Amino acid sequence: ETRRFRAKIEARAKDVRGRKKRAIASKREQRWLHENTKFNFLHLRSLMEQFTDASNVTGHLTRRAFHRAIRNVVPAFGAFERDRLFRIADKDRWNVLSFRRTVEILNLVMRGTPEQKLELVFKLYDVNNTGFINTLDIVRFIKQGWRRHTVLVTKAIDLANSMMRLLDVDGDGEITRAEFAVSIARDPQLLETFTQCIVNNTGF
Repeated sequence: ETRRFRAKIEARAKDVRGRKKRAIASKREQRWLHENTKFNFLHLRSLMEQFTDASNVTGHLTRRAFHRAIRNVVPAFGAFERDRLFRIADKDRWNVLSFRRTVEILNLVMRGTPEQKLELVFKLYDVNNTGFINTLDIVRFIKQGWRRHTVLVTKAIDLANSMMRLLDVDGDGEITRAEFAVSIARDPQLLETFTQCIVNNTGF
């Protein structure tokens, strides 16, 4: 009797999980993701299994769950960087992420071209989403991103000023996306500097 009851519970749990997975990503949605990202079907199915485990009852990833999941993908990221990544991924401003939005941001981090990763890095630094980066943005990012280490304000400002001198082509105190791209093209060594935290990995 106990075995029969346990089997019934397990069967029900499997059915609920199956319905949740179908709600998270239909076959049509999986085909769209396969065509519009660099993940193959095998990897997408693996991501969907992990997403199913991590998501809430509505089939969405909360901010806290995203923090836990992304920690395995970019272990160098602290809470501030992970939160910036969540905000970039949350294009719908729902404060939760669908499977599509999660796969899209993972595709950028794990499979993105150097240009796409640079665009992502620019957005990470553009804390106020103005389309520009200024000295205060860089200082804030350094202080928040490196708060697990001791970083003096003066050191953060010095580093920010050095970055501004390298990237602010027209000297107006703000770095545009175009200036960011031009500076990287002019000095390829900057590519490593700004993308060292964007790494390749295999999943959550």
